[in-house]
Amino acid sequence: MTTRYRVALLGFSAFERSALESYFRLAPEDGRHHTHYDLLPDIVPSREACNFVLADANHAEVRNVVAAAGRAADTVYVGTPHAPPAPPDALADLPRPIDPLQVRREFDAAVERRSRQPAAAAATPVRRYTARARQHAEEQAARQSESGDFSQSVLLGGEGGDGMFDQVLVVDDSEIARRFLQMKLQRLGYTVDTAASGHGALQMVATRRYAFVFLDVAMEGIDGFETCKHIKHMPWPLDERMMRGPVVVMVTGRSGSVDRIRGALAGCDAYLTKPLNEDELIATLSKYDDSFERVFENTVPPLAHL
Repeated sequence: MTTRYRVALLGFSAFERSALESYFRLAPEDGRHHTHYDLLPDIVPSREACNFVLADANHAEVRNVVAAAGRAADTVYVGTPHAPPAPPDALADLPRPIDPLQVRREFDAAVERRSRQPAAAAATPVRRYTARARQHAEEQAARQSESGDFSQSVLLGGEGGDGMFDQVLVVDDSEIARRFLQMKLQRLGYTVDTAASGHGALQMVATRRYAFVFLDVAMEGIDGFETCKHIKHMPWPLDERMMRGPVVVMVTGRSGSVDRIRGALAGCDAYLTKPLNEDELIATLSKYDDSFERVFENTVPPLAHL
């Protein structure tokens, strides 16, 4: 019986990727190896998506994504002597040039160690609606279904305010960063759209209603600050609960006071820094989404056996 593990492959040159993918695809299974590793390029390294991560230590954004996902303990880093050292809890910190056999040995050793340990349930916060918000959402969905104009962006609320839209927009010119935050928000119960630029974001906000817009600051064209100003100056309907428009959250690697002031002047409602701190994200969502509760579920991904 062979056990398959999913490995997020983050960074690396085209040549290195090709060599790694060829090795792991063709690696023989003998008496010592009853495991197979499927390399999945550039996926968000959440616990649901992969079991391990193989990361390019020379790529700053890759290091940030792994740290924000909390996956250092499941990651083999590979880098030159000039790359920053791997976190102390990393699976391994290997030198270039890449030795696929050594990479596999590190994964095999981790599998063997963990097979001797009891499985621990991963605690993950999720959203749950209050009873009144859920009832209102179901009534809204039924009316829209009858009219043939059904949308997943259902207004959860009503008199007294017990909820809000499910729809969220993530704006970042980095595909890895977009997909990472998208995955996090989907796990919390939101329906997530993405945009790669400020212009794209403004077009989407003009045609759809969003509860939150998460904006990167440093983007080509109009940056996050300008995008936020445009969103905040849009004419929102006065008969809607969310007459101020969406909550705008700046998400950036800039943590200086000047940037925070610029964000406040642009009208942003919250400011989060990369690598993203999950507790800060949860606190921001809880502040503006009154249907959000912090509860816990077992999200350890099952292993596929063949």
